[in-house]
Amino acid sequence: MTAVHWLALAFVIVGFTSLLSTKKEMERRLREVQSQPDNVEHSRLLSSLVWWIVSTVLWGIVSVLLVVWLFIPS
Repeated sequence: MTAVHWLALAFVIVGFTSLLSTKKEMERRLREVQSQPDNVEHSRLLSSLVWWIVSTVLWGIVSVLLVVWLFIPS
C-alpha cells in the first residue's frame, strides 16, 4: 500500500473515532434542548449540534470520495 492509501485509511479511522467519541455528548445536548425549550442557552447548544451534523456529513462525503478515488485505476 502506498502512503496515499495509508493517509486515506487514517482519515477514515480518525474521523470515525472522533464521531463515536462525540456522539454521546451531542445526544446529551439534544436531550437538554428538548427538555427545556425556553432556556436562553439553547441557541448555543443548537448551533453546536448543527455544526456537528454538518461536519459529520462533510467527513462522510470526503471519506466516500477518497475510497472511490483510491480504487480508480490510474
